[in-house]
This record gives sequence, structure tokens and C-alpha cells, in this order.
Amino acid sequence: MSLRRFSTWPASLRRSLLLLAAAILGFGLIGVIFWLFGPLFVLVAVPFAAFFVLSGGFLIVSGSRDAWARRSHPLVAASLVIAPVIVTVAGAASALPLIRIGATASTWVWFLAHRGTYREIARRVESGELVPASTFYQKALGTQFIVDNGPPKRVAFPLFGGFADNWRAVVHDPTGVVRNARFRNPGEPGPDNLEMMFGGQMVGCRLMIEDFYACDFT
Repeated sequence: MSLRRFSTWPASLRRSLLLLAAAILGFGLIGVIFWLFGPLFVLVAVPFAAFFVLSGGFLIVSGSRDAWARRSHPLVAASLVIAPVIVTVAGAASALPLIRIGATASTWVWFLAHRGTYREIARRVESGELVPASTFYQKALGTQFIVDNGPPKRVAFPLFGGFADNWRAVVHDPTGVVRNARFRNPGEPGPDNLEMMFGGQMVGCRLMIEDFYACDFT
């Protein structure tokens, strides 16, 4: 579709498409902000959500006005009313999925950019070239990590966006047992004492590639 043809569309339809594009881009970027800053993302999410809802309301009103002006063409008039309603409802309903997509995409971009470093650190830990230090956090190759001595040894690479005692990490686990992680009440046993790995309770892990998992802790 050419820009010239798009410019001939009724204003309410053009605004509806632009608002849909803004919702996809805006909520996706809010997911990136959540990945970087954790719960502080609400400082951006709430104003943007308010802007989106108010804009949707404005489009519904302006679309109804345009529909009345084109009432001699029922199908066109109906589309002018229905389009902004669909965009507003769909945008609101997809806000959380879009935020999750933005956060997940950020995790993958960061992981793929550091995959080689993570693999090398995990190899050195497993081979004994990197001796676990007495400190909780360690650093090698410019990357911070945490070692669980196991056996077998596992390595967690903390990510951005932690808040209070909640944090996230890419975990290297050659056994794959971390995929069984779930929220457990204090003292409740879990496979391989998952609730105590890396100094925090692992509440969920998702396989990325090879032996790497994206994990949440509390």
C-alpha cells in the first residue's frame, strides 16, 4: 500500500492504524523497559496506557462523526465506527502479551550477544579452571556470575531488572533439572533442592538453547 493511497483514506481509519502501530511499538518498548528496570516500568506503562485509552476514545467519537457524514455508504460508515473500537479493544487486550514479548526479546538479544562468554565461563567452572570464590558474586571475562557447586556445578548469569529479592538470570545447567523449578513454600522439598540454588528460590525456568535456561528467582 502506497503512502499516497493511504492518505486518501478517511482520517479516522488512518488514525486507527497509527494508534495500532503505536500500541504494538509502545507496549513492546515498555517490555524492554521492564527488562531493564523491573517494576519501575510502571512509571512509563501507566501514562502510556492512559494515553492509549484516551486516544482510543477520541477515535471512536471522531469515527462516529465521520460515519454520520458518510451515512449514504453504509459499509464505509460502519467501518469508520468499528475500526477504532477494534483497535482500542485489541490494543488493550494485547498490552500484557506485548510487554512479555518485549521483555522476552530483550532476554534473547542479551543472551545471544553474550552466549560465547557464558559458554566459556561455564566450561571453565565445570573443568575446575575457575575455582568458586568465597564471595556470592564472581566475575570473569568481564561478566558477573554465581556458581552453585552441585554436583554438578551450575552457573547463573544475573540479568537486569531485578527488584528487592526478585531477580532473573540465564542459568547453565547440564542436567536440565532446573526446568522443574516452581514456586515452593518455605521448607517444601524440591528436586535437587531447587529452592536453595544460587541463594534464592527458583520459581520458574524456560529452556533457551543447549543447556541454557531463562530463570526467575525470589
